[in-house]
Amino acid sequence: MSNGTAARSGNRLVFSAVDATNRPMVSRSFTRVSSGEVAWAFEFDWTRTGSEGTYRLFMQLGDSGLMSANNWDAGVAVNL
Repeated sequence: MSNGTAARSGNRLVFSAVDATNRPMVSRSFTRVSSGEVAWAFEFDWTRTGSEGTYRLFMQLGDSGLMSANNWDAGVAVNL
């Protein structure tokens, strides 16, 4: 895995991080609905295996068609 990437390894999402702003980035889209609930569960392993100095995890819910990888607020209904 090259620097600044994310990939699946078995049932885990593995990151190779670099000091690039908001990278690597992973997104997941769901079918649009007008009502109901979204249940999302995950575990984050904060173990560092390299020299990356800062870990940040952002989760956003909103209209993926309006969201921007370079603007934290564009199209976002809520930042978690």
